[in-house]
Amino acid sequence: MKEKTPCEFTTKGTKSNDSISKPMAGEENFSLKQLIHSFRTFDWKNLWDLFLIKFCLGFSILLYRSNFSLTMSEKFDMSPSSIGNLTSYSGTIAALSGFLVGRISKLFKSDAQIVLCMAAFQTLALFSLSFVNDIQLYVICFTPLSLFSTMLRVAATSLTIQRCGGKNVGGIMGMSQSVMSLARMLSPFISGVIMEVSVSGTALFGSFASSVAVIIMIFRSQEPKIYSEKKVQ
Repeated sequence: MKEKTPCEFTTKGTKSNDSISKPMAGEENFSLKQLIHSFRTFDWKNLWDLFLIKFCLGFSILLYRSNFSLTMSEKFDMSPSSIGNLTSYSGTIAALSGFLVGRISKLFKSDAQIVLCMAAFQTLALFSLSFVNDIQLYVICFTPLSLFSTMLRVAATSLTIQRCGGKNVGGIMGMSQSVMSLARMLSPFISGVIMEVSVSGTALFGSFASSVAVIIMIFRSQEPKIYSEKKVQ
């Protein structure tokens, strides 16, 4: 008697071919048409400023950190070990700042206020770093920058969810990450071009990018209540 191969065995009286289930209605393959349609459903009229703010704030800090080691080496003639210690110090401050986000956020009325204040502080910090020539004073101005950037990441994410009103949250968060990816792509190139002109130019240009975000938030309030009232009207 001929033995059956594993592919020829059946389960509960059904043929092996029937064991491969067909995709259900919600399990279709990727559709470019559906992707384009999902982008059209975004409320671009009320969200464009939020995406631009996140780009400017992220781009400013990435621009400053892209060639941080080269900046320290050229400006203060620091050794690789000293640069490594300063980088580790920055990471430690950023990690400790994460434990303070909850307490600091209680001092503000909303996430929009946190983003505005932290963006203003980040602008001042980057502006001061561009003109400081003493390493000790530089470290003092450099220390709160990690706190500001940590607070901005948390508050901006929360504000994005509030601004979208619970609709297309996944798509809007994905678009927000794409905006940050664009900033990560552009910052090393632009940082290198700026450093050909001035070693301190990255911090100065970063402060300018942050100031653009601050100006937008001053003229266009990011409070979710304002945009929800506009939709109701």
